[in-house]
This record gives sequence, structure tokens and C-alpha cells, in this order.
Amino acid sequence: MERNIKNIINYQFIDYIIKSYVPKLNSTEKMNHININLFREAMTHVSMITNEENLSYERLEYLGDAVFHMIITEYLYKRYDDEREGFLTKLRIRIERGESMAELTKNIGLDYFVQTKVNINEHILEDIFESFVGAFFLNFGIIHTKQFIINIIETYKDLSEMIAHDDNYKDLLLRYFHQMKWGHPIYNNRQNNGKYISIIRNPFHKLLGIGKSSTMTKAEQIASQNALVTVGVIIDDEIDQNWLDKIEKIEKEAKEKDKSDKKTLPIQNPYNKLMKKIDIRNLLISYNISIPKDSTFNIKIFQEAMTHRSYLVRKKANVDLQNIKEIKKVVPLQKMPNDRLRFLGDSVIHFIIGDYLYHKYLKQDEGFLTRLRCKLEKRDSLFDLAIKTKIDSYILISQNIEVLHGRTNINMISGGFESFIGCLYLEFGLQLTRNFLLEVFRKELNIQTIAENETNYKDIILQIYNKNQWGRPDYRILRESGPDHNKIFNVGLFLKGKILGEGSAHSKKEAEQIASKNTITILNVKQNNEKI
Repeated sequence: MERNIKNIINYQFIDYIIKSYVPKLNSTEKMNHININLFREAMTHVSMITNEENLSYERLEYLGDAVFHMIITEYLYKRYDDEREGFLTKLRIRIERGESMAELTKNIGLDYFVQTKVNINEHILEDIFESFVGAFFLNFGIIHTKQFIINIIETYKDLSEMIAHDDNYKDLLLRYFHQMKWGHPIYNNRQNNGKYISIIRNPFHKLLGIGKSSTMTKAEQIASQNALVTVGVIIDDEIDQNWLDKIEKIEKEAKEKDKSDKKTLPIQNPYNKLMKKIDIRNLLISYNISIPKDSTFNIKIFQEAMTHRSYLVRKKANVDLQNIKEIKKVVPLQKMPNDRLRFLGDSVIHFIIGDYLYHKYLKQDEGFLTRLRCKLEKRDSLFDLAIKTKIDSYILISQNIEVLHGRTNINMISGGFESFIGCLYLEFGLQLTRNFLLEVFRKELNIQTIAENETNYKDIILQIYNKNQWGRPDYRILRESGPDHNKIFNVGLFLKGKILGEGSAHSKKEAEQIASKNTITILNVKQNNEKI
């Protein structure tokens, strides 16, 4: 493998990073055992790979993504302790955006050490930052990695500006489409001379806006901004406040009407039961996790973790006065919902599973690890775990939700499991939480069986292309839809400019897998027809 000797990452650079951002690490024993090869792997793009023994940054990027995600989530959770989950999610999205991560790569000087045979773009810079975080974590552990990330965020990111500045024109355009009853905006995207072009039309095929940029995300934002100018929402580079007020009024009235149309039962639910300390101890013991009898922990935060927002104190609670004696016997209405703890717990689960799979499947590529992690952390899996651990029985929901089979609601019950994990992490730390979660997975889900059933369709496509001398598979993003926190990617697999198969998913890599699987099915059908 040919490398530029001058810009191979070295001990001097790692020493500079530590002195600049993690000075406490300088005096520890870990400084004497740096695995520089991990950092060099983290700087190596796949274009440099010449044989199976060489490693690119993809596995470390997978790990670093999980590490960064959990650390940023916890940081925001603790820093903005009065803010709701929606605020925290929006701010985290802005920090984790591709262009934001690429900026951090340049801020700390990582871009100089990238080993690649292709032009460095924003996507590569984003990957490099995450892979460096993965290598840093493997070398120095979670505590020092946390200090490193928090220090660079506080050094290079103006969070107050991120909070104040909302440039999500896509969300605003979606609200306009909803008002006009046009459904969702459709983004037709393509690449031309290294630039992404995004085109938006209304349902009547009238052109609303075009955007061009070096990244697809930015191209769609520019196209959305231009579309808002076309429809009159943006005038003289400013959002028309009268229009915004009108939209918010319409949305509020619709919500109020929806509430008034529903006949509700009293909120207090006789089927609820309040989680107690003995319940938590018994739950942990059932999965071989013990805590000292004299240990103290905050039971209130666990009760918050079990509280769905339907069971909150409100100004005008629907109370049946004739049954007031019965109501006194039920669990009191709570003050805080579990949204914030769910926000935290989700990231802890994401990290623990990601770290576990990285070390368990050392020979597997990033695609395999990502797909397996997605299967383990998806809502259906967490719902099943909540049922099997009986955490679902402690979730506090209104009587109305109970009657409407709320305890079979996948979102609600899986959210209770996530928030419980968030509590464990806050009260008992990462090690106990890791041990509990992995033991739950071991007893309740057969990870090995799930892994054995995992097929890498992209590898099969690569073999087909190589066999037929078609060059490298050409995956292109056809369009993106939905808000940033729940985006759906539609990916096409092309051969000589013609599309073979498509796939849609919440991640680009999963969409590529589905497109590959669909292409294999199509190619097999064609092959069988030719035989006939």
C-alpha cells in the first residue's frame, strides 16, 4: 500500500491532542501503551485497501459513531436539565450533522492525516472524525474519551447559536405542504460534475425550487429554501411571521379539536403499579446483577422513567367525583414524563450493543455490524425485552390509554425499556448497565442465531459485478424524506447508468443492503427466464 510518509498520523500528534484537550490523561499509565496502529487504521480510507489484510476506517467509524452519540446525548441531557426531549434531539441533530462533524475534523487537524486515493469530501471528513473517536476510545477508555469530546465541543461549537439559528427549511416546507394538503414534498436528487442537485415540485408538477451543493443534505435545504420563496413564505430573505403565526394557530386548533372529539375516562388508572426499590433489586437479581444492600439510589427517577405523558398532573384532570375514594387508592398522577430518560437510554443501548458487537465479531465488516445492531435495538426487539423483563407492567399510563390497549403499543413500551436503561446508567454507572443489558440479551434473545441469519447482500452484489467484469457497484441516493431525526433514504443500484434495484430504510447502508437484495432477486428472475 502506497502511503504519504509525511502525513501518516504519529505519536507527536496524539500527544498534541491529549495535551490540548485531555491534559489529565498525560500523567496516566495509558500514555505508555498507545496503539498507534489503531489511529492509523482510523485514518485509512477504503480506496487504500489492496488486500484482505489491510484495514480501512469503516469498523472504527461504526464504533466511534456509537461512542460520540452516547457522550453527546448525556452531555446535553445534563447541561440542559430543564429542557424537553424535543429540544435535546434537535440540538443533538445539529451537532451530529455531517458538515458539523467535518468541521471538527478540520478544527483538530485530522484532515492532514487522511490516507486516500480519492478526493477528500465532507462525507470522508465526517467518517474520519468518528473513526478517530473510536480509536481514541479503544486506547483510553470512556472517561477520557468523554472529556476529549466535551472539550472540543465546548471549544469549537457555539451551542447558543445552534439553538437560536434554525435553518431547517425542509421542516418548514413540510408544514406548508401539510397546510395545503399536498402530502410530503418529493425531492428528486441527482449528481452532476461532483455536485448534488435537488429539485422540488408540487403535486401538480410545478417547479418550486432547485438547490445545488457539495452535499445532498445541503442541496435539499437550499432547494427547500428556494421553494419557500416561490410560495411566499420567505419574503426578502425573512420568514413571513404572519404566515408562521397562521400555521401555528391552525395546528393548535386541529389538536384542540382532536382532543374535544374524544370522550375520555378519568386519567387515574387502577391497573397502574408504582415501581419500588425491591422491584428494581429483584429485577437485577433475576439477570445475575446484584447491588449491595446498603446502596442507595433515587427511586423517584425510576418512577419518572416509567411515566408516560398521559399520566401527568394537569390543570383540569378528568376526575369522576363519585369514585374519589377509589381514585385515592390508585397511583397518584406524576409530574415528569419519561421522554428525557428515554432520550438518554436510547443512546446508552446504542453504545453498549455497538461496543459489544465490535469486539465479538472481529472479522466482520462495518455493514454486518450495523445491520445486526439495527436488529437488536429496533423497537420490536426492545418491546419484547420490556415484556420479558416485566418492565412493561410498571409503566404508568392513563385509563384511556389502558382501555385502548396501550400496553401493547410498541413505541410506548419500548420507550419504557429505554428510559429504564437510562436510569440504570445514571444511578449505577456504565459497567452495571452494560452487564444487565447484555445478560438480558443473552437470556431473552439469541444473538448468535440472529447473526447467522444475517446475509451481506452487498458482498454478493460485489461478487456478481466482479464475475461479470461490471466494475464497482454504483449506489446512488435517489431521494430522502422525513425529518432529520427520522429520515428515510431511497437508494438505487446502477449498472452503466441504468437502475437495477431500489431500497428504502432509515440508514443509507441499510437501504443499500435492501437495494442489493432486490437486485439479486431481479437478476435471478432474469437468469431463470433466460434458461427457460
